Amino acid sequence: RGMTLIEVMIALLIVAGLFALVMPSVQAMAGVKVKEEAGRLSGAVRYLYDHTAITGETCRIHFVLSGAKDNGGYAAECTQGPPRLAAGKIEVREGAMDVQDDSPFANEKPETDDEKFQAQIEQQAQWSQFATSTVRPVKLPDNVHLVGVWTAGLTHTVTKGDAYLYFFPMGETQKAYLFLEDDDHHDYTLTVQGLTGRTIVHVGKLEVPSD
Repeated sequence: RGMTLIEVMIALLIVAGLFALVMPSVQAMAGVKVKEEAGRLSGAVRYLYDHTAITGETCRIHFVLSGAKDNGGYAAECTQGPPRLAAGKIEVREGAMDVQDDSPFANEKPETDDEKFQAQIEQQAQWSQFATSTVRPVKLPDNVHLVGVWTAGLTHTVTKGDAYLYFFPMGETQKAYLFLEDDDHHDYTLTVQGLTGRTIVHVGKLEVPSD
């Protein structure tokens, strides 16, 4: 026995009603992965801030920005040496840091005895990957992208290549804005406060400070 026209119409109305109920749930799920990654990155920032304050080490998060081959990611690195930041801000040109090596630390030619001694100490500072059950290297999932990193030590936002967020002994980090998005353009911005290490996850893409 086939279905009558009325039965077909009733079935279509039921399907349409179910679809209307499901759509808000699907929309609510949109952006879940990028929100989860923003929360995970926030936890890594807070952990490293606390770790350096307790251990006296200097640590950093080494970011690899999204590129043609992957979506980007990050890993924690630490050193027991006492490197110092370069004087002034690191120039960012065409979205990439303008540095000669993989670290925005000072590399000035030492002149005085004190500077030579400091340079010798800094050469002993070697970065090594740092990982725990809480902080481990992260490769972002297929539909989530790390699209920008800005810190107080940069002239502009880094949008390609490498970028770094540093954590210093005695409880201090760099003011930072970290940008994540997914393929559907759900944007999240993580703001990091330098003195307290407090990290806030914001919905949307915020403007970085102009000064």
